[in-house]
Amino acid sequence: MGSNITAPYLPFERSLYAEPPDPLLRQVIDQPFTLGVRAIDGLLTCGIGQRIGIFAGSGVGKSTLLGMICNGASADIIVLALIGERGREVNESSRFYLNPRFLNVYWSSQRQTVPRWKE
Repeated sequence: MGSNITAPYLPFERSLYAEPPDPLLRQVIDQPFTLGVRAIDGLLTCGIGQRIGIFAGSGVGKSTLLGMICNGASADIIVLALIGERGREVNESSRFYLNPRFLNVYWSSQRQTVPRWKE
Protein backbone atom coordinates (compact mmCIF):
# COMPACT_ATOMS: atom_id res chain seq x y z
CA MET A 1 0.00 0.00 0.00
CA GLY A 2 1.62 3.27 1.05
CA SER A 3 4.49 4.20 3.27
CA ASN A 4 4.62 6.47 6.27
CA ILE A 5 5.39 10.08 5.47
CA THR A 6 7.92 11.61 7.81
CA ALA A 7 8.81 15.25 8.00
CA PRO A 8 12.30 16.46 8.82
CA TYR A 9 10.90 18.70 11.56
CA LEU A 10 7.46 18.88 13.11
CA PRO A 11 7.24 21.80 15.55
CA PHE A 12 4.31 20.48 17.58
CA GLU A 13 1.69 17.77 17.93
CA ARG A 14 -2.06 18.28 18.16
CA SER A 15 -4.78 16.00 19.38
CA LEU A 16 -7.32 14.86 16.81
CA TYR A 17 -10.03 16.28 19.08
CA ALA A 18 -8.30 19.62 19.78
CA GLU A 19 -10.08 22.93 19.48
CA PRO A 20 -9.40 24.83 16.24
CA PRO A 21 -6.58 27.38 16.41
CA ASP A 22 -7.41 31.02 17.01
CA PRO A 23 -7.72 32.68 13.58
CA LEU A 24 -6.07 35.86 14.89
CA LEU A 25 -2.95 33.91 15.84
CA ARG A 26 -2.46 32.22 12.47
CA GLN A 27 0.60 33.05 10.42
CA VAL A 28 0.17 35.73 7.75
CA ILE A 29 0.24 34.37 4.20
CA ASP A 30 2.79 36.58 2.47
CA GLN A 31 4.87 34.27 0.24
CA PRO A 32 3.56 33.19 -3.18
CA PHE A 33 3.21 29.49 -3.94
CA THR A 34 3.71 28.26 -7.51
CA LEU A 35 0.90 25.94 -8.61
CA GLY A 36 2.41 25.25 -12.02
CA VAL A 37 -0.63 26.58 -13.91
CA ARG A 38 0.34 29.89 -15.51
CA ALA A 39 -3.19 31.31 -15.62
CA ILE A 40 -3.65 30.78 -11.88
CA ASP A 41 -0.11 31.81 -10.93
CA GLY A 42 -0.46 35.04 -12.91
CA LEU A 43 -4.01 36.08 -12.05
CA LEU A 44 -5.03 34.28 -8.84
CA THR A 45 -1.78 33.91 -6.96
CA CYS A 46 -1.95 31.47 -4.04
CA GLY A 47 0.24 31.74 -0.97
CA ILE A 48 2.23 29.25 1.09
CA GLY A 49 -0.09 27.85 3.75
CA GLN A 50 -3.26 28.89 1.96
CA ARG A 51 -6.10 26.43 1.36
CA ILE A 52 -8.02 26.53 -1.89
CA GLY A 53 -11.27 24.98 -3.04
CA ILE A 54 -12.33 24.18 -6.59
CA PHE A 55 -16.10 24.25 -7.04
CA ALA A 56 -17.81 23.83 -10.41
CA GLY A 57 -20.43 21.84 -12.25
CA SER A 58 -19.90 18.40 -13.70
CA GLY A 59 -17.86 18.01 -16.85
CA VAL A 60 -16.12 21.40 -16.79
CA GLY A 61 -12.56 20.20 -16.11
CA LYS A 62 -12.07 20.15 -12.33
CA SER A 63 -10.16 16.86 -12.49
CA THR A 64 -7.98 18.15 -15.32
CA LEU A 65 -7.18 21.29 -13.33
CA LEU A 66 -6.43 19.24 -10.20
CA GLY A 67 -4.09 17.04 -12.22
CA MET A 68 -2.25 20.09 -13.57
CA ILE A 69 -1.91 21.57 -10.07
CA CYS A 70 -0.78 18.29 -8.49
CA ASN A 71 1.84 17.66 -11.16
CA GLY A 72 3.10 21.25 -11.33
CA ALA A 73 2.97 22.43 -7.71
CA SER A 74 6.25 23.28 -6.01
CA ALA A 75 5.55 21.22 -2.87
CA ASP A 76 7.12 18.19 -1.24
CA ILE A 77 3.76 16.75 -0.17
CA ILE A 78 0.32 17.47 -1.62
CA VAL A 79 -2.82 16.72 0.40
CA LEU A 80 -5.70 16.21 -2.00
CA ALA A 81 -9.16 16.05 -0.40
CA LEU A 82 -12.10 15.05 -2.59
CA ILE A 83 -15.23 15.65 -0.53
CA GLY A 84 -18.71 14.83 -1.82
CA GLU A 85 -17.55 13.39 -5.14
CA ARG A 86 -19.34 10.50 -6.79
CA GLY A 87 -17.81 7.06 -6.41
CA ARG A 88 -16.76 6.97 -10.05
CA GLU A 89 -14.69 10.16 -9.73
CA VAL A 90 -13.13 8.92 -6.50
CA ASN A 91 -12.16 5.65 -8.19
CA GLU A 92 -10.75 7.38 -11.27
CA SER A 93 -8.83 9.98 -9.29
CA SER A 94 -7.38 7.41 -6.89
CA ARG A 95 -5.73 5.77 -9.90
CA PHE A 96 -4.81 9.09 -11.54
CA TYR A 97 -3.17 10.63 -8.46
CA LEU A 98 -0.94 7.69 -7.54
CA ASN A 99 2.26 9.45 -6.60
CA PRO A 100 4.41 9.19 -3.47
CA ARG A 101 4.06 12.98 -2.98
CA PHE A 102 0.25 12.80 -2.72
CA LEU A 103 -1.84 12.16 0.35
CA ASN A 104 -5.36 11.46 -0.91
CA VAL A 105 -8.40 11.94 1.34
CA TYR A 106 -11.77 10.88 -0.07
CA TRP A 107 -15.31 11.20 1.24
CA SER A 108 -17.73 9.94 -1.38
CA SER A 109 -21.19 11.45 -1.81
CA GLN A 110 -22.65 7.95 -1.35
CA ARG A 111 -21.50 7.90 2.29
CA GLN A 112 -23.48 9.49 5.09
CA THR A 113 -22.96 13.21 5.53
CA VAL A 114 -22.08 13.24 9.22
CA PRO A 115 -20.17 10.14 10.28
CA ARG A 116 -20.82 8.79 13.71
CA TRP A 117 -17.37 8.07 15.10
CA LYS A 118 -17.08 5.63 17.96
CA GLU A 119 -14.34 6.15 20.50
